[in-house]
Amino acid sequence: MADGGDGDRSDKIGQDWGGEHDACILVPMRTRPVIVRSSSPRGSRLLLGLAVTSLFLPGVTRAAPEEHKPEWRRIAEPEGMLIEARPMRDTRLREIRVQARSPLPPEAIFQVIWNVAAQREFAPNLKTLKVLRSSDEEIVVHERIKIPVAQDRDYVLRLTKKLDPTTGVHQVFAVGASELGPPPERGVVRMTRLSSSFTIAPGKDGGTLLTYVSFGDPAGAIPEWIIRAADVRGPRDFVRALLTRAKQEQQKQQREE
Repeated sequence: MADGGDGDRSDKIGQDWGGEHDACILVPMRTRPVIVRSSSPRGSRLLLGLAVTSLFLPGVTRAAPEEHKPEWRRIAEPEGMLIEARPMRDTRLREIRVQARSPLPPEAIFQVIWNVAAQREFAPNLKTLKVLRSSDEEIVVHERIKIPVAQDRDYVLRLTKKLDPTTGVHQVFAVGASELGPPPERGVVRMTRLSSSFTIAPGKDGGTLLTYVSFGDPAGAIPEWIIRAADVRGPRDFVRALLTRAKQEQQKQQREE
């Protein structure tokens, strides 16, 4: 994980990346194990962290107005991505924002995000995924994820979408909706404090600027330091997987034409 960096540079990078398309909601997340090297005197010891790979589930609390939130702080720029973080209101956790560019058109990336059922084919640590309701405007899904060092987690999400025909910007939002799904199973921890959003915008020079904003509290007895050690990796890897899938889908379409 890169150093927190300097706030001034974050502002400049945000401008270089074409500005902010920042919509936020509460969303459940995926988790995956990650190995973190300790910086303590026991430096050779490996620590097993919990990486949160959100699907995209918004939560039960209303997000604070953007002007009342702390500024984004640069964390890393891996493989052409920009990753930033800021403290999440009323918690000691962080909200993560990942921006990435793709040569693919926004519609191609949106289709992969909106095809929730297919995420069982590429999302890490997904144990079960069941679409409870689906229409052109709404998807309700129940998912259960496996965590190597803790009990399984599950969540119910209600996803909605928005398209601005003038700008060509697509957005996907999710809301925690436990009342629309089954009750938690014995031995499974229900996640509720989650949020995320996707904004898929046309790039200035073609292609797409993808912005993913994610916050998730995995709940239960998982130490905060473990969550914090890996909270960047999950969103980063999920965005990477989505873009890879979108590229594969485009190549498949080209072969069939």
